[in-house]
Amino acid sequence: MKIYNVKIKTMDSDRRVIENGWIEITDGIISAVESGSPEAVTAEDIDGNGRTVYPGFIDIHTHLGLSTSGVGMEGEDFNEESEPCTAHIRIVDGINPIDYSFELARKAGVEIRTSTPVTKEYAEKENADALIIAAGSRPLVPPIPGLNGDNVVIVNNYYKEKEKVGDEVVVFGGGLAGCECAIHLGMEGKKVRIVEMRDVLAPDANVRHRPLLLKEIGKYAEVYTGYKGLEVTEEGVWCEDKEGKKVLVPGSTIICALGQRSRTDIVDELRDCAPYVAVIGDASRVSTITNAVYWGYHAALDI
Repeated sequence: MKIYNVKIKTMDSDRRVIENGWIEITDGIISAVESGSPEAVTAEDIDGNGRTVYPGFIDIHTHLGLSTSGVGMEGEDFNEESEPCTAHIRIVDGINPIDYSFELARKAGVEIRTSTPVTKEYAEKENADALIIAAGSRPLVPPIPGLNGDNVVIVNNYYKEKEKVGDEVVVFGGGLAGCECAIHLGMEGKKVRIVEMRDVLAPDANVRHRPLLLKEIGKYAEVYTGYKGLEVTEEGVWCEDKEGKKVLVPGSTIICALGQRSRTDIVDELRDCAPYVAVIGDASRVSTITNAVYWGYHAALDI
């Protein structure tokens, strides 16, 4: 199959742009990129009518259709703010299929491949000139005795395991995720206690968001700062307080919210799979969505 009468941005080492050219595809692989017109065309060949053709961009994380162009706050559905914890919200609940950003992406030559894990073999087969690794992070579960017990729920999995959560809950970890989860559980009528080793809650929260968050914590949870978790049991979390005393913070269910760890295994696997590789977001350093977007923007500019 050929695609002809197109402007081609080759993205090769010289960043050549063919103002009028054609591409031949054989068995799903680009086999020729030429200027001018092909000697012959068939019924299966495509007239590009002057459009621009790019190599495919692969992004298994996208905000297309979730932040409706030109609408403002009412069209922003990538960060749901109706509740502190909204893992039950699906993409289909927020996506706008007629959002103009889809058309803009299509015109720019962006190819979106959903549900596509990028392995080393996959990346090498694509033979990309540039690779941006935004693989995120996974929950941090330290080797604390009992933290792998049946009464423990990882905060990321809360909505998948709601049936395991009893009426008396200890949120083990007072970062942003733990605090938001504690507020949500308190709103559901649970008795919630937060255990945090540091002296402050949610230091990773947005500077404007944090005062409001702490106000809600005051309504819905008991707070135990300066408490170091030692062991998880069926009765709750045994801790060491600031004076070195061993104290039980009671709860039938433990929510593990002890942070995230970068997915360095994926980064290590893919790091040498393209001439240009950028690692952004949590895959580089666990941080906020604001920083991830900033790093992604600048990685794209470098390309």
